Amino acid sequence: MIKVIDKPEEPPRISVRFANTVFVLGCLLSILISIYAVNREYTLSITNSFYLICILFSGISATLFGLGLRLKNNLKVNLSLILSVALIMTYMFELYLMFSLPDKRTKIEIIEDFRKNGVDAYLQIFPEVLINDPLTQNGFKTKKGNIFPLGAISNVTTILKNEHGFHPIIENDEHGFNNPKGLYKEKEVNIVMTGDSFAEGNSVYADDNIQSILRKLGYKVLSIGMSGNGPLVELASIKEYAEFIKPKVLLWFYFENDITENLKNEKKSSFLMQYLNDENFSQNLLTRQNEIDFVLKKYLNNHEIEYRKKQKKPRITFISQSIINLIKLYELRKRLNMSPTLSTVSFLPHYWIPTPTTPKKDFKKILEKAKKLVSSWGGEMYFVEIPWRTSFKNPTRHPLSEFVIESAHELEIPVIDLYTELSSNHPDPFFLYADHFTVEGYKLVAKIIAKRLNKDGIISSDLNN
Repeated sequence: MIKVIDKPEEPPRISVRFANTVFVLGCLLSILISIYAVNREYTLSITNSFYLICILFSGISATLFGLGLRLKNNLKVNLSLILSVALIMTYMFELYLMFSLPDKRTKIEIIEDFRKNGVDAYLQIFPEVLINDPLTQNGFKTKKGNIFPLGAISNVTTILKNEHGFHPIIENDEHGFNNPKGLYKEKEVNIVMTGDSFAEGNSVYADDNIQSILRKLGYKVLSIGMSGNGPLVELASIKEYAEFIKPKVLLWFYFENDITENLKNEKKSSFLMQYLNDENFSQNLLTRQNEIDFVLKKYLNNHEIEYRKKQKKPRITFISQSIINLIKLYELRKRLNMSPTLSTVSFLPHYWIPTPTTPKKDFKKILEKAKKLVSSWGGEMYFVEIPWRTSFKNPTRHPLSEFVIESAHELEIPVIDLYTELSSNHPDPFFLYADHFTVEGYKLVAKIIAKRLNKDGIISSDLNN
């Protein structure tokens, strides 16, 4: 007797059609991703490992989806169900990440909430904002003459940039900087930091920035850094604040856009250029904080509608951007560090790249004047170069790195090269950044600085006494 083996029952026709549709769409999507990645490579004119991986992966997946159409119907249906469930679960997780962010409020919404609860709160304002406004490019007119604030509003609650899923809320000190109050006295401080947002401590809470960590390590530190500051404003800040305090150490933090963008912008202000061209020029800002608070509060109140427009995107724009981010799995890729790494040279913003009009001579003159000013009270000036995060994924450093480091050496200014130091002290410094440093990044930078100061013997930590 011949035994008859039952053939597997064929799946319903609708299931087969569904499976074919899944494989066809998967093949088409893979091809589209490959085309997009090739286009990005061509548009950027660089070799980017992220897009190369996308091209390779999408090419393989397109081939597999195409071959999948030739599978037996039962296997094809089962695989299509698995793929569909996996895709649905992935996008459900992406939605969860999108809606689980701790604080989605804009800065202006947070300020309004503080004010409703009786808290004196304002948006943080920087010298760069005033320089970019033709009406305030040379400061504010007051009864006592023009005044150009180098700090923000004093003794108010304000907000820093949200880069890690939260808005860092800080309290400005009595001169509008990110420090505890009561430090503007001789012998109360032995280190003053000047620089931009890295020296200010942007994107983290006040306890996690460089100055705070150095204080925990036993140093007496004051930061007069503000977001967007460049060399000219930093020189002015030394003249207005550090000269009175006369610290033993002045840490000058330099970031990669300081000359090509910030200094070029600052030179538009003839008022600020007086700090470079007149050794005796000073606004005496330490004694004029009431004036500073008055003009800045009035300025922000008058421009709050504009701030709302900038902070609050139109609803249609917000929805469309959210849909695009969802499709691209933005939140999931961000957490898995699956994003394109930009070339330091080839994909810098155009205004970061040196040109024949880049004010190199003015930078050297500013650095020389700062060195002379710090030396006049017996202080030691250190030049701290901060690389952009993509420097660690690029075979060459920023085009101006060699120039700025050589300029500091020529002026006999000790250099703390954070590109070299971070590379030596961390397996992959790229991950110490969002746009600014993470908490871990700020902590490591502070320890590198403390180690150098201790090695040079210029200043010792109170913890070592």
